[in-house]
Amino acid sequence: MFGKRNNGFGLHYKHYLNQNKNDSYLYVDSIQGNSIGELSDKINIDFIGASYLHKTTFFNNKMNLLLGITGGYLFYNKNNVRITEMLITGNTFGMLYSIGVDFKYSNKLVFGADFNLLQATMRKYTYDINGVKLTRALDKDQYENISRIDLSVGFRYYLDR
Repeated sequence: MFGKRNNGFGLHYKHYLNQNKNDSYLYVDSIQGNSIGELSDKINIDFIGASYLHKTTFFNNKMNLLLGITGGYLFYNKNNVRITEMLITGNTFGMLYSIGVDFKYSNKLVFGADFNLLQATMRKYTYDINGVKLTRALDKDQYENISRIDLSVGFRYYLDR
C-alpha cells in the first residue's frame, strides 16, 4: 500500500514447492542386502515479511519501476522418504530483494514483471523419524544456502488511482 505517492509498506508472502519421486529405487546395503523402495522428496518453503517498496514513474506515466526490500521469516519443511519416512523442518531469517516494471494498460490495471532474490541460510534442522525428534545445529562450514531467484509476470490492479 502506497502512503505517499512513491513509497509504500506492506506484507509480502511467498510459497515454494518442489517434489520428486522414484518408486523403484535400488538401495545397496552390504550388511542387510539390497532392497527396492521409494525415494522421494517434497519441499515446502514459506516466507513472510514486512516490505518497503519505492515506485518511480517514467515514459509519460506509462511505466513504473518498482524497487523493494523485505525482511522476514522463512519456514522450511521437507518430507523425505528413503524406505522410511523422515520429516525435516527448520526456520530462519531471510531477505527478499525485488525489482519490477509495470506497463500501464488502463488507469487502474497494469501488466508487470518482477525479478526477486530471496536470501536465506539454514543453520539448524529438526529431524522427525518415526516419532523420534532430533535437533541438529550445523557447523559453520555445513550451513545450507536455500536462496532462490524467481521471475514472475502478471497483472496488478491499483485501488488508489
